Amino acid sequence: MKSAFSLSCCLSTTAQIRRIDPRWVLVSYPLRWEAPPPEIENRKEAASGGVIVLYPSGEFGEVWSTLYRLKDGKVSISCCDSHLVRIGTWSKAGDRVTIKARVVYTDALPNGKPIPGPETTMAIIRSPGTDVWRVEGDLNVREFRHLPALRDLGSLASMIACDRSFWDGQKWVEPAALPCTENK
Repeated sequence: MKSAFSLSCCLSTTAQIRRIDPRWVLVSYPLRWEAPPPEIENRKEAASGGVIVLYPSGEFGEVWSTLYRLKDGKVSISCCDSHLVRIGTWSKAGDRVTIKARVVYTDALPNGKPIPGPETTMAIIRSPGTDVWRVEGDLNVREFRHLPALRDLGSLASMIACDRSFWDGQKWVEPAALPCTENK
């Protein structure tokens, strides 16, 4: 019997992963890009950021991870750095989107808090005449915007579909089933 249960996209299969259309994706803004030290050969800049997916079916996925901006301006999402995944549902009324979701994966396990966590609700509201979405009631005035340079939508889809942690707040617990794996 296994004693630790956490499944990350870096190890998952693609059997249950749905394609993500870039039009469904919003990225947290502003991204604060940091350059690596000059002695590092791979000169990609890094920023911590959130990526949300509003599937047309009403399903919701969100990943907070490290984003990398390459020399050509394209942005990729890291599935193997520390990250957090939330999944749930969303509904829209006018320019307001209400999201109900729970944390289903994090590699920074909170002591005393189970993963999957409780369902939380948040709303994002589109600013009139723009494609800027602000988190309602957020004192930090977080925004989400489309980021056409974002690549690696396959990695994003894999993280949303497959990454799961099973933690009761103190120890790992055995799940009834794992997503993106064949039960044998």
